Amino acid sequence: MEAVNSVMMVELALVMMVGISCLSFGIEHGIKLVKAIVTNKREKTVNIFLCGPITGHEKEAKKYFAEASRYVKRLYGPCKVFNPMNIKKCKTHAEYMKVTTSYIKDKKPLIALIVNKYTESSTGTKAEIELANFLKLGILSIKDDDEKMPTWW
Repeated sequence: MEAVNSVMMVELALVMMVGISCLSFGIEHGIKLVKAIVTNKREKTVNIFLCGPITGHEKEAKKYFAEASRYVKRLYGPCKVFNPMNIKKCKTHAEYMKVTTSYIKDKKPLIALIVNKYTESSTGTKAEIELANFLKLGILSIKDDDEKMPTWW
């Protein structure tokens, strides 16, 4: 009985999250979020890819990505978070992009876009978001109130 109650609580939390998402970002965002949840539910856990500018801003990016990781874990509970700041084996931007785009294609995660003052000019972030849109993945934006969405959004 306890397992049933916890499942119902998770389902209720997801419904509330989608409702808030629709109110905050529009119905289209809510639909993408539902698709991402349904896709990930089949795998029994939510896969989340943290997406945001890194190159040239590594020190600040480490802070932004750590905060975003904590935020999505609070929002989704048990989930698998792919944090590109934890990739150690790559030496070039191209190698990083190969790893991140492969993860997006293979896992089809919910994308958590970190919006900050560097997002507009980040070619890697733009490429990852274009891929996510092409694959029709859910995208959650994490931004401060004073930050503007990039023009390519």
